[in-house]
Amino acid sequence: MPTPSLNMKSLSESINKVREDIEFAVSEIEGMESLLDRLLSDFDPNDRSSERKVRSLESQIEVKMSLLDTLRKRENALAYRLSSLSQLPTSELTENGPIQEPSLSQNASSRTLKKSSSSTSVPDPDVDPRRPQKASSKAVRKSSSSESVNEIARASIFDGVDDADLEFYKRRARLHKRSELQKELNALESNMPVKEKPEDAELDGGLRIPGEIWARLYDYQRTGVRWLWQLHRHGTGGILGDEMGLGKTIQIIAFLAGLRHSHLPSTDSIFQMAMSRSRNSVRSAYDDGLVNLGPVLIVCPATVLSQWLSEFRTWIPTARVVILHSSGSGYTNPSRLMSSLFSTSGFVLTTYGTLMLHRDLLLPLAWQYLILDEGHKIKNPEADITMTVKRFLTPHKLIVSGTPMQNNLKELWSIFDFVNVGKLGSLPDFLQNFAVPITQGGYATSSPVQVLFCRLTNYQRSVYEEYLCSRACTEILNGKGLVFKGLILLKALCNHPDLVTGGPRHFGMRNGEDQDDLLAGKLSLDPPDSRAEMAWEQFGCPRRSGKLMVTLELLRLWYQQGHKALVFTQSRRMLRILEKYLSAAGYAYLKMDGTTPVGQRQKLVEMFNARPGAASTSS
Repeated sequence: MPTPSLNMKSLSESINKVREDIEFAVSEIEGMESLLDRLLSDFDPNDRSSERKVRSLESQIEVKMSLLDTLRKRENALAYRLSSLSQLPTSELTENGPIQEPSLSQNASSRTLKKSSSSTSVPDPDVDPRRPQKASSKAVRKSSSSESVNEIARASIFDGVDDADLEFYKRRARLHKRSELQKELNALESNMPVKEKPEDAELDGGLRIPGEIWARLYDYQRTGVRWLWQLHRHGTGGILGDEMGLGKTIQIIAFLAGLRHSHLPSTDSIFQMAMSRSRNSVRSAYDDGLVNLGPVLIVCPATVLSQWLSEFRTWIPTARVVILHSSGSGYTNPSRLMSSLFSTSGFVLTTYGTLMLHRDLLLPLAWQYLILDEGHKIKNPEADITMTVKRFLTPHKLIVSGTPMQNNLKELWSIFDFVNVGKLGSLPDFLQNFAVPITQGGYATSSPVQVLFCRLTNYQRSVYEEYLCSRACTEILNGKGLVFKGLILLKALCNHPDLVTGGPRHFGMRNGEDQDDLLAGKLSLDPPDSRAEMAWEQFGCPRRSGKLMVTLELLRLWYQQGHKALVFTQSRRMLRILEKYLSAAGYAYLKMDGTTPVGQRQKLVEMFNARPGAASTSS
């Protein structure tokens, strides 16, 4: 029989493999999302072919999202087993055999919930917890390890499952309340002091942020919440433009939690007029505190739907959150889903593509807040998605983006005109009175933009020319293929050919390998034995990429001069290649990408700022 240490090693290796598959799936979905953005920018509602392309791409994204969901569930299950192996004694492992994984299906969750509802281990929230209950005492006498396993199993029930089913939401909210009461009872029975909840924070104007949320925010995040409250009081929108990793999502959720918690009278005339025309009530019998906050629509890329859901479960666990997307549990009947949501109020998460497909359903509804995550997607003022979101008669509109202006001031006008319609005037007036003078003045004293052009290696050139002669490229030139897909492939090839070929070519001639060796002659890694990492057979070998060779040489030069460096890539696979050679050279570096937990991102930023001569890579 294998020892626990071998089992743990095998599980760790399996988890790492699953995580690599997750990164690859996320990368593919991001590429498909970019293509979807391009299609939506040219979307013509009267063109059936455009609609078919959008629907087809949405279906492909749905398949990838389903695969990603399966991989994440597998990762959670493996992590659960690994955690169990690390906590239980060896004798218990060998006697009881393999540990069973918790069920992750919704049907299983329903059965578990029914069992929990009838169980006496957790008191009903309507019963006075101060009254002695025999069942509660019995529950407290359970071993701590048993309680821990049950807690993990219960938590896994709701992972990735939204609240489209109203009964499911009610059971989940009740279970959360019972869990909180059980913690207090366990502390009392164990003669442990009950942890007092932090006092609510009251801002100017009466907004009360729940203490358990306010206490966990950084100072700059509290400043962001105060600013959002000021926007709300003035009836205007805004752009939350913090850098990646600084908790923009958390600031939005904390502010919305305050609106739910404060019981303030609503002064939104537009929202009141819209509600007067609506037959749906926005009061909930299951959400205490949801009195003055109407339904909220949050639009985001498909890749972060699960992240938004997870953050809501963390910060406002009793809020009802539904996903209007093919990955959501209630997508089969969107109209009924919206009717159910408006009967209780809550939060709707959807994607830009889904919004376009169901705009006739969503536009007439009375939303109190419309929030666009990655709002720079409406940077093109002529795009159909931009004109669609501007049609929402919503009193409060917010944009969340780390890059609100990507290319020019025209894009800034587009997103600003969404949150504050007409504040910057019409687009022609803005360009004449602001954009042109600002652009010309900005060049007066600034240093020129430094762009370093990198030659393709002979190997890259041969692969590049091979693609130009391919059938796929011919179809694009004849108007039959997807131009954007071809551009993405050529861009990846210019970064590193292995991103396209999967590694060194084992067929045909390795064109120009000797010449590429000469081109890499000046590339010096430290320590010297790290040159073994540059073997031609290695995936991501720098000798096959002109851009990578130049980048590594620049980093070596800046390192010798004692500089810090920020390196950005648009592909996590390219980031891993770069990371491999930074490690081989012995450089100290930090890495942040889309898979970095939100709670760790600020720490990485602070570490980079504090450490001398550190390199930082980001995707």
